[in-house]
Amino acid sequence: MRYPDLKDNEWFIPVRKAYRMACCDCGLVHEIDFKLVPHKSGKGIMIRARRHNRATAAVRRGMRDGRAKQEQEARTKTPKKLRSKDTKRR
Repeated sequence: MRYPDLKDNEWFIPVRKAYRMACCDCGLVHEIDFKLVPHKSGKGIMIRARRHNRATAAVRRGMRDGRAKQEQEARTKTPKKLRSKDTKRR
């Protein structure tokens, strides 16, 4: 599942039930429900959140695989540096 890429302090409109929010740093995913309820000042919003373990595992697996792929690409693109002993031997 893809998650929207929001910037800090950006407003968005979530779905009312089973909205999933993933942390971009650690990959933790919460499933959130919203409910409009009467309130003394008009309407209020009730929010219920719970951790979604399967989605969290999938996001973290993707983060790990993406990081491993980037490290592999970096190793293949940069040439191995010569050790100082190899350059002195001639």
